[in-house]
Amino acid sequence: MLFRQSEMASLLFRKTIVYSLVVLSFCFSTVLTDVFAMSENLAGKAVTLLEQKDYSGALEVLHSLEKTLSNPEQISNMLAVAYLGQGYQLLAAGEFQSARDSFRAGRSYNDEDVRLWQGEAITLYRRGNYPEAVSLLDQALGIDQKNPDLYLLLGKAYYTGRRMAEAVDALQRSVEYGGGDEVAGLLDK
Repeated sequence: MLFRQSEMASLLFRKTIVYSLVVLSFCFSTVLTDVFAMSENLAGKAVTLLEQKDYSGALEVLHSLEKTLSNPEQISNMLAVAYLGQGYQLLAAGEFQSARDSFRAGRSYNDEDVRLWQGEAITLYRRGNYPEAVSLLDQALGIDQKNPDLYLLLGKAYYTGRRMAEAVDALQRSVEYGGGDEVAGLLDK
């Protein structure tokens, strides 16, 4: 009789464990479904904010989403684009340091996007810091060696910094890679 009670207790214990695992599995599945739904909802909201050019709002949503993802790199490009847009908005408003900070933050998510390098270089150029702008553009050209816009800006920075031979070379490369009438006009000077 004692043996049967022990067997019954063991069987009851195993059933309890199995039942607990089933309940736990269901709860975990429900939580995961909720997390995925929340993630999809936040991602959709971020896309809408990006389309509306509300980059600060998009960044807020994306950083919230980043905390919920097991692989936050999934949204790295979206974060980079949001920082890029914010950087250009700040640049247009004359908030040069904040713009530069935004471009740099974007590069921490995607340092292969030359638009972020170019944005920071434009910020430095507009502040009169031509040598540092040239340095950033050289780095950007290491990523995209045939970008006519980078060569145009590089040529302007060299020209403004009175480095004429380098300015002409950069502008000629811009033309070579498809630079437009603006480049030809600068070369005629």
